[in-house]
Amino acid sequence: MKPRARAISSTLLAALLLSQGCATTYTQTTERPRERVVQLRCCPLPKYYLGGLLSVLAVHYWFVSWDPREREWRTHHVEGARSMFPEHARSLDLEAKKAFFERTGHWGVVKREVGRTDFDYGAGPFQIEKEWHGEEAWEIVRSLEAPWEYPDCDVYLPWPGPNSNTYAAWVLKSSGARADMHPRAVGKDFLGPFFLDTTTTGTGIQCETPLVGFKVGLLDGVEVHLFSLTLFGVSLTPPAIKTPLGRIGFDDSATPAPQRSVPSELAAGK
Repeated sequence: MKPRARAISSTLLAALLLSQGCATTYTQTTERPRERVVQLRCCPLPKYYLGGLLSVLAVHYWFVSWDPREREWRTHHVEGARSMFPEHARSLDLEAKKAFFERTGHWGVVKREVGRTDFDYGAGPFQIEKEWHGEEAWEIVRSLEAPWEYPDCDVYLPWPGPNSNTYAAWVLKSSGARADMHPRAVGKDFLGPFFLDTTTTGTGIQCETPLVGFKVGLLDGVEVHLFSLTLFGVSLTPPAIKTPLGRIGFDDSATPAPQRSVPSELAAGK
């Protein structure tokens, strides 16, 4: 085959593979890697909420991390039904805050658990949206291990926020990690009464009020928000239309988790 023909065929093959989506191999929680690993996961909300309506309209985000020093997997998420603070929390020094969080795994509505990483915190099955290794993972862990820096650690509102998705968005922004969260992630764009901020991809800006908002970014595309919900949007990387029900078009942002027999955490009543 001539060089030019070989180049053309290689380009066409690459385009075909791109159009089909690229399968990504993620680290399994049965593995014991030598470096830090952090995963961003999501799943639909339980079907028994509002007759299954929320499982169609909303998803829940959380993080899973591997600590190579302690040789353990950890789950980091917001538990809205329970808030735990030490006495005089705001006046504690940094070491006292770290000691309380290490001992209890709680700081306000933020919770860290050892193990239990493959439970679905919702209707399931969960999906792994992004995975980071090495120094990138360390930057995320620094935010995960400092929940007192999360400005809404003492507040939880399912809608419009702050909620679990607000926390996930804060971790991404504060650590410099990049991910375009799902249009159904209610609360991801909650910024308070009125605020201007960067997006979770780090490539755009967003302006939000309780009534309307918008974001524009290289990796975010364009989104219009109404009552803190994604009303409409367009993404170019990957090409998709964003709606309140999800993305329409090519979408490589989430990869299904491997099949397993672990039940949903909420479905199990835990």
